[in-house]
Amino acid sequence: MKFNRAALGLAGALGAVAATLTLSAPVQAAQVGITAASPTVSPAAERTYLTSAGLSSCDRGRYCTETLDPAAGNIWKVHVFYECKTYALSNWMGTGAHINNQTDGVAARVYDKNMKLLWSSPADNKKGWENWTAAYYIKPC
Repeated sequence: MKFNRAALGLAGALGAVAATLTLSAPVQAAQVGITAASPTVSPAAERTYLTSAGLSSCDRGRYCTETLDPAAGNIWKVHVFYECKTYALSNWMGTGAHINNQTDGVAARVYDKNMKLLWSSPADNKKGWENWTAAYYIKPC
């Protein structure tokens, strides 16, 4: 059986390139040091906690949110807001819930990075779902 030397040479070269790429990819990933960031709020919310059950209720007079926390193994991180402030959000990604149980009837509002209103949450004590990825600020009052 005859072999084409050019084809064998090309196959060998491709194999060497593939081996190099395969070996160097894990090294590069380790050097980058990719880590998951926990969702945070500034200033701090009244209370923050982790739960695998998700947000099922919100204390009277509060606005509560949940978002997945990849740094904690993708369980829910709940933030409970009470004070009338504008809160800056960091690392809030994907779909999560919110419940507005404020007693004064005021809608909580969520804004994008340019302070453009994304949605408001009426004080109806009902769970709503939103995508937090574009959310940069919360004003619960």
